Amino acid sequence: MEKDAFLTLVDGGDKLCIRCGHCVAVCPHSAMSHAIMKPEECQSVNEDWLFSPEQVEHFLRYRRSIKNYKNKQVEQEGLTKLISVARFAPSGHNFQPVKWLVILMQQRSSGRHCNKNWGFLKEMLASDQ
Repeated sequence: MEKDAFLTLVDGGDKLCIRCGHCVAVCPHSAMSHAIMKPEECQSVNEDWLFSPEQVEHFLRYRRSIKNYKNKQVEQEGLTKLISVARFAPSGHNFQPVKWLVILMQQRSSGRHCNKNWGFLKEMLASDQ
């Protein structure tokens, strides 16, 4: 490619595009655009927040799933933000094939009660597809 030549989409590239917006977000000159998103809709990379290779390794090697719950209701604003951020997790072809169901319960229930409700939830989720 010549030094000052314009970039062009490779043949068949539109069929390979997963509509993730990465090309728009990483272009240092805002020269890329996308049919479904504008450059200003793509958050730019904050260089100060990038992890070093050592930090990434530490995060991945030493992560743990700790289930230590507090007897305190989670604020709805916090749940909404977490779910919104979770949308950016990678998925195959960026299809985001997940649904979120948030259940707010004021009191604990017996196992029998939970099992009964779980059947109802399974039916509800199946009918939503």
